[in-house]
Amino acid sequence: ERYLGRKREGIFQKRAYGSHPTHQKKSAMSAKAKSVKGSLQSANYKEQDIKESTCVCQNNMFGENARERWEEMQGIAGLNKRTEKPFVENMVSPPEQYTRNFTTEDWKQLAKDYSEKMGYNENQWYSILHENTAHPHMHINVNRIKKKKKNTIDDSFIGERSGKAME
Repeated sequence: ERYLGRKREGIFQKRAYGSHPTHQKKSAMSAKAKSVKGSLQSANYKEQDIKESTCVCQNNMFGENARERWEEMQGIAGLNKRTEKPFVENMVSPPEQYTRNFTTEDWKQLAKDYSEKMGYNENQWYSILHENTAHPHMHINVNRIKKKKKNTIDDSFIGERSGKAME
């Protein structure tokens, strides 16, 4: 196993290979994370009907659509004026052989497990499943700011940590 990726962009992939160097790639577990300023436009884009998107689950939130979720997260993020990029966008893409028969509950559990490993438990976050491609994947949007105005998620090496969370 080894990690491939561009550290600067926060993209890391874990690839598992057979024991012999000539064996073809057997699986690719991919996760990507980066700090962003965030926008309603970005939230709307992820939840477009054309993306065959579904909100799988959310944590410490009540919003029922992209606008409500964005406004809810923006309200908390606005409490901390010092953090330039108050959100983390994550993309989780497990190997197809694992997700072929996934149910919504399986995706929900994956979102919760990943979020726990990334340390997002007490923050606002929600996950959006995209099934419009040959390979379903999930976006997890996280508010780095908690209700006490504190930035609780360090974004140093967040791409690397994201890849390791998928081990």
